[in-house]
Amino acid sequence: MLRAPQEGERRVRCGVPLFDRRAAGATWEKLLLSVLLSASPSAAQWEIPAGTPFEVRLSTPIGSFHARPGTPVAALLIAPVSVGERTLLVPGTSVSGRVTRVRRVGLGLVRETAVLELEFNELAPPDGAPVRFAARVAEVDNARERVNAKGRIQGSRTTSHLSYRTSRYLTALLLCGVEAQAIKWITRSVVVHVPDPEIYLPAGAEMKLELTAPLSLEGIEPPAAQPALGVDERADLSRLVKGFPLRTYDRGARGLSDPINLVFVGSASQVEAAFAAGGWAGADPITLRTAVKAVCALAAGQGYRELPISPLLWRGAPPAMAWQKGFNTLAKRHHIRLWQAPECWNGRDLWVAAATRDVRIRFFRPGLRVTHRIEEDIDQERSKVLSDLRLTGMVTGIDFLERPEAAAE
Repeated sequence: MLRAPQEGERRVRCGVPLFDRRAAGATWEKLLLSVLLSASPSAAQWEIPAGTPFEVRLSTPIGSFHARPGTPVAALLIAPVSVGERTLLVPGTSVSGRVTRVRRVGLGLVRETAVLELEFNELAPPDGAPVRFAARVAEVDNARERVNAKGRIQGSRTTSHLSYRTSRYLTALLLCGVEAQAIKWITRSVVVHVPDPEIYLPAGAEMKLELTAPLSLEGIEPPAAQPALGVDERADLSRLVKGFPLRTYDRGARGLSDPINLVFVGSASQVEAAFAAGGWAGADPITLRTAVKAVCALAAGQGYRELPISPLLWRGAPPAMAWQKGFNTLAKRHHIRLWQAPECWNGRDLWVAAATRDVRIRFFRPGLRVTHRIEEDIDQERSKVLSDLRLTGMVTGIDFLERPEAAAE
């Protein structure tokens, strides 16, 4: 739920609903308005098993061109780490490590791809002593770089991008004599932009780490549950939400599209403030100018922070606002569309939302319509939105509602 902040106050309340998706049936049975954090009755020893994911955001930039083995790396935990129903590490926990291996491309005379390998070995809870642990990088969020099974970040080849292939046709018209290589370099650097082959992760880049050994935590008390809706409030909101359409509609594809998996209570300005504080960007309108900008970014293997978002329909209307978070490629991004419901709850505006993650570009035939393939497990994207907004300190009053009728969808 979102409320108007008082003078000098930035906190707002946000209700976040979701569907639980079953892998086999692709159905959703629960609309989440909150995630409850379970509390332990007393401090004890806990173990987080190897393979557990940690979602972090870099506090310091790191790159293959300037880094050396031993260069320190600092990050911040941005999502809770839980075992079962108990949250053992909270967002805001500091995570640190170092560079263990680096290979730069330089002038590109010897190597075409960069390599960066990091190890994370210490974490410090906000109110606790530092703890040693062992983790490696599993994924750089929404990046063109790939991560292998050993946690090694591998840069992309410049030859794999559309701009490189375009430059080949241009240079074929220009090459002559002993100056061929010089003309080739000028063409790729000036006429058609070729992406930098070096790996560069700025402060704010997000990664998923993976524990390589069990982590034991002693003398900790898992945090208390966040406040939930009262029984009457939950029943009242359940009756209201039950009448909402469960899916959005794609007019171009003429069929059902993304499911509704979040709900917010509050004004438009409060919703906007929460997403902006969480590091999300808006979306440019779909115009000829933005289409050209997107094509150029695609050709150059770059990101587009305000990439347009297609207008899916809910109750016959396009979204009132849309937000996204990407990085250095057009193929991947987190994004969410929001519609204002005509109904109000306790005198407050209601916003329904569909949050999904694009994982790669694909084409629809006929017409070669460009679109994205989305992550099948939409629970992950719902959790991403919740984690980002909760980290801002603007999220309270989290609860969830049962929606068994969603199974029919």
